[in-house]
Amino acid sequence: MYLNVLKCNKLKCTIMEVDKYFNNKLYELISIDNYHNSNPYNFFIYDNCCICNVIKTNQIWEPHMHAIFEKYINKNSVVIEGGCHIGTHTIKIAELCKYVHAFEPLPESNKLLNKNILINKVDNVSTYLLGLSNKVGETTFGWCQADAPGCAGLNNNPMGIPIYSKNMDNANKVKLTTIDELELDQLDFIKLDVEGYESLVIQGALKTIAKFKPIITMEIWENHFGSINFDYAKKKFANLINIGYKMEHISGPDFLFIPQ
Repeated sequence: MYLNVLKCNKLKCTIMEVDKYFNNKLYELISIDNYHNSNPYNFFIYDNCCICNVIKTNQIWEPHMHAIFEKYINKNSVVIEGGCHIGTHTIKIAELCKYVHAFEPLPESNKLLNKNILINKVDNVSTYLLGLSNKVGETTFGWCQADAPGCAGLNNNPMGIPIYSKNMDNANKVKLTTIDELELDQLDFIKLDVEGYESLVIQGALKTIAKFKPIITMEIWENHFGSINFDYAKKKFANLINIGYKMEHISGPDFLFIPQ
């Protein structure tokens, strides 16, 4: 069902070993100062990507999310991250928790995610070349923003396909699974940024959520034009509200769901 990330010895993992493992070109390697516990961390990045362009300036991508991770994740936490991009959040989460299940269905981003896990010598992450949804199945990538490989969306998207993006090759198939299908024995935190698929992912996780009541963060847009609406988000995820969750706005399109 899933692909486990290659484990590397914390003393012997090198850039050359990472590149040899993936048989891929070396991307630009950027160091971010004060990424975690005042220490620098390294990231392989895309040449052209709005997220990576922030990293190039030696800044943390979405520092408000780092604050949320630090508040709600601890060394005993098990975390699911859906939509990891190159791992700018994954590495932070992994350094805070016991274990991370990291889902990134875009093959090139998944490769960079794995490279960044290795180069930072993180050994408590399993990566999955899968998309999360409400049922096990298969779909294809439908679109991608030209300057943001992280903003690549799947077909059958509840938000539809944005008119400003470029179409992707529908031959690029993506296997889908659900959080319930994982049959985890612990789950403390879920972070979702899956370009409109969030509602489907939650539908496929309700049994697990009802069992463990994890903290949940999600990116919730009202539409592909950047509209953010608290009432819309609350109505969209009434299934969480109905089982005892309280919703709070974090920043921009990021929302927090806390069990009461």
